[in-house]
Order: sequence, then C-alpha cells, then structure tokens
Amino acid sequence: MEPGTGPEPDEESPSQPGGPDAATTTVCVPVRVTNGVDCVRLARLGNGERVALEFSSPERLHAAMGPRQQWIRMAEPALRALVRPLGVTRIQSDPSVVATPARAPRSRPASCPLNRRPVGAATRRARRA
Repeated sequence: MEPGTGPEPDEESPSQPGGPDAATTTVCVPVRVTNGVDCVRLARLGNGERVALEFSSPERLHAAMGPRQQWIRMAEPALRALVRPLGVTRIQSDPSVVATPARAPRSRPASCPLNRRPVGAATRRARRA
C-alpha cells in the first residue's frame, strides 16, 4: 500500500471493522423478539439496500431507536457472520436516526366495498342453479 492511501475495502486492519481488534470489541445490536427468540433488526438505506445496525452504547441506540428498543451485546464479527447469509454486507454504525419499520396494511372488514369482486359468468350460473 502506498503512503497516504487507505486499505482496500476487503483488507482487514485493526482500525477497520472486522479487523483483529474487532473480536474483543462488542457493540449493541437492536433486536426484536419473535416467539421467544432474539432476531437482529435490519434496516434499509434510501436506495433500498439492507443494512445491519450497531451502536457503541445503549444510550446511542435508545437515542436513535427509542427507549423501548430491545438490544443484545455482540462482537462485530459475529454480527457480520449472522447477517451475511441474508445478503447483508454493510453494517451501519451509530446511525443518529432510525425510521420505524413499516407496518403491514390492516385488512379491510368484510363489509368494505373494496373487498367485493365483480361477479363473473361462472358465479352467476352457480347462483341460478
């Protein structure tokens, strides 16, 4: 490497996430509990890319995600290994704001006119019989 240039993105160094010192450093990782199991929460960037989140302290996590956000302490290499099979290769460190996850749309009541389907010819014949 030439003087004044940083390491290549795939090279690991002590100053870079995933380097030798990262194994001893733990981070706070937001989770959600599903059926009694802690599941790492992922986020999306503006371009749609999925990213894992890590925070250097519980205070930073709660400032960005709210005081009720659950979290676990984990070494960064473990977090990378956990999300890699999901196709997530980027970890966002100490984001200042994290949007709440989008909720699935509520289902409409059966009486809602938008639930009514046009009656086809086969349905009309079945009703006449």
